[in-house]
Amino acid sequence: MAFEPAVDCPVCETTLAPDRTLEDHLCRNHTQEELARHLVGAHDGAGQPASRPVLPSVGPGGHERELR
Repeated sequence: MAFEPAVDCPVCETTLAPDRTLEDHLCRNHTQEELARHLVGAHDGAGQPASRPVLPSVGPGGHERELR
């Protein structure tokens, strides 16, 4: 059996347990808005990957900041 390295979530940077898939984690732990923000923030205006991906912003008290 081949060794499979641990998978990290690109949105929250959590290392997933060996029995979890990234798809399962994303569907169960993140909202569609969080995933959309991550995807949009990870690319610049020309559709190219950004030099530094932007993760969803969470303000004080755990509330997400308004979209700009």
